[in-house]
Amino acid sequence: MFDALVPKHNPCALTRQRPTPLAQPDPLWGGDCYTARMDGLSHADIDRILGEHQIGINASELHGSLCGYLCAGGAAGTDAWCEALALEALQDVISDDAGARSQFGKFFDLARSQLMDPQLIFEPLLPADDDRVMARANALVEWCRGFVGGLGLAGNDAAEELSDNAREVLADLSRIAASDLESGDNDDDENDFTEVFEYVRVGVMLLQSELTDVSPGTTRH
Repeated sequence: MFDALVPKHNPCALTRQRPTPLAQPDPLWGGDCYTARMDGLSHADIDRILGEHQIGINASELHGSLCGYLCAGGAAGTDAWCEALALEALQDVISDDAGARSQFGKFFDLARSQLMDPQLIFEPLLPADDDRVMARANALVEWCRGFVGGLGLAGNDAAEELSDNAREVLADLSRIAASDLESGDNDDDENDFTEVFEYVRVGVMLLQSELTDVSPGTTRH
């Protein structure tokens, strides 16, 4: 299913520091894997809210779009990021619904803070690990599709000066975003998915560092 997209080199070689798991669950995330949950807002919860309001985008693609925009130095804050991502319908919902405004404000703040976290805990927001690998793989494709689109909406000219590694990552993310996956749920598919997921996770942090000239865990001066 995903074997054609598995990178041919070690994803952790893309960064100066290999991302490592937290020794203890970070209380900011409620002790749950971020892949499925953001401090009380699960992937399913966000999908449900988006579906109820017929926004036309799912949780993974939304998170990818926001992360792409932020990685490229997008300057819009909590009140304007939906407009910057051309999500007028979601902006209307946030403007009219205090509950949605609070939830998506948290969504924005957590996405931004995780991209810059000193422990390099960034992960794309996907369905829970106990979901079928096909569902998670399709969500990763949608996440990458959103990420590539979000990068473009930020209007960052620094993409022309990326390193060779970063250019390769961006090309791979674009290739994943354009994928049409075949069904599969065997052990090889799970292993391939895990490898591609890690490549995307580390590659995004490399792009964020080069496009904004700020590495995760540092402060811009």
